[in-house]
Amino acid sequence: MTGPRMRWLSGLTRSVCLLTMMLIGGLASAAITLTGAAGNVSMLTVAPDSDKVTLNPDPATLAGGASQAVKDRLAAEFAGYTFTYLPTTLKGTINITTYTAFSYGPHNGAGRIFLTYDRHADDPALGTLNFIQLVTTSDPLGGGTSPYIDPRPNDDTEPYYWTDAEAVAERNAAANGGDGSLAFRDTSSRNCATHPDNISWRGSLLVAAETGANTAHVYAGVNWGWDFVCQPTAKKKAVRSPIPESPPDDSLYRFDGTLEFDVEIPGFGLTTMFIDDLVLSDFSNQGSFESLGNVETNFDTNFSGRVNIPGLVENQRLDGNGFVQFGAFGRGLGETGTFQTEIVAMSLSGSVPAPVPSGFIDVLLRESPGDSSFGELSVSGVINAQSKDDASAPPPPADDFIIDSFFDVFTEISVDGGGLWGSDKNGAATATLVPEPSACLLLVLGLIGIGPLVRRRRRAA
Repeated sequence: MTGPRMRWLSGLTRSVCLLTMMLIGGLASAAITLTGAAGNVSMLTVAPDSDKVTLNPDPATLAGGASQAVKDRLAAEFAGYTFTYLPTTLKGTINITTYTAFSYGPHNGAGRIFLTYDRHADDPALGTLNFIQLVTTSDPLGGGTSPYIDPRPNDDTEPYYWTDAEAVAERNAAANGGDGSLAFRDTSSRNCATHPDNISWRGSLLVAAETGANTAHVYAGVNWGWDFVCQPTAKKKAVRSPIPESPPDDSLYRFDGTLEFDVEIPGFGLTTMFIDDLVLSDFSNQGSFESLGNVETNFDTNFSGRVNIPGLVENQRLDGNGFVQFGAFGRGLGETGTFQTEIVAMSLSGSVPAPVPSGFIDVLLRESPGDSSFGELSVSGVINAQSKDDASAPPPPADDFIIDSFFDVFTEISVDGGGLWGSDKNGAATATLVPEPSACLLLVLGLIGIGPLVRRRRRAA
């Protein structure tokens, strides 16, 4: 028979055992260590519309293992694989060296993270380690679904972030006191589809080990991500012209957002070229003519932009020239009104400085022959002084014209003289007619001149 003292000791023993198990479990779940989790730049404001990129979460957090969403997507996308989930097995350290809000240019938001998994001596062999990342976003790539296993589209048939060749390059056997490390880098970005717009992006990055053909162990990792708030676009200034034709002098076409192309640079290989701040300027109108009830216009143009190629070119200026031809449907020469337009042809040729043997990369840009780059042209007359003649007389001719124009332009690029062409991965970019800065400056100076008159009128009101 068990007395009260024995029952008390038995209960104490069970409590001690339970506490010991909890402590062991707690230590096991905390076996992997996360360092450098705080963001370097937590929030970034992107000109010209003050769009905002914000890290979320900030700081990055430890992912204690694969979530159910990760398990579901791995099962759905890699049905031929067997995954074993071991969230508390690893003993190494995830060391974040860069975690920052980022942008490639106007109307683009991004998050960037660089880290290493510093292996522990008891961890699986360095040669088996890789990463698996689940992306959950409000703006999935290619119009697909979310969440999905990164990358999309996949560049092999495996579930890992790095291909086999890439993983070899990212492993450093000498690092971490000889235990080795595996590097991870990602800069995920999105463009504003509209203004306003709200975009969210979250990454659940897990360390994994390839244990055999179509088998893998999935461990703990890190959660990171960002939010992008696209502000309403500020109302643009009107373009004024003495003639009712577009594009007028002292104006330019400014492209919104970032153009993104896959290109193959000789001596560097397949990479991505980003072009921001693309502008057509210094127009030379080569004439307009009527054809089958439409007006076709040809103009020569200079162009400029800002180029980034990861690992090769950073914020280098792209300059060149070319021509544009567009049609205005149902319009007569000099006619005012609003008309649908289409770019019939655009051919631009330029170069950007780069550390390649020639010292620069030749760039050809054209309107995509397989797409329709539609837009709109609005022309309205401005009468500066009304006639004092009989009110029944017709109004005087317009002194000036207000020109409003835009195109949604599908572009293609070639960096090998026109042999291979690649399309903008972001689709059509909107090119909007705006005044040149010098014209805006003259307008400001004019307003300064009439400022005292405006102030006197306000005092008199």
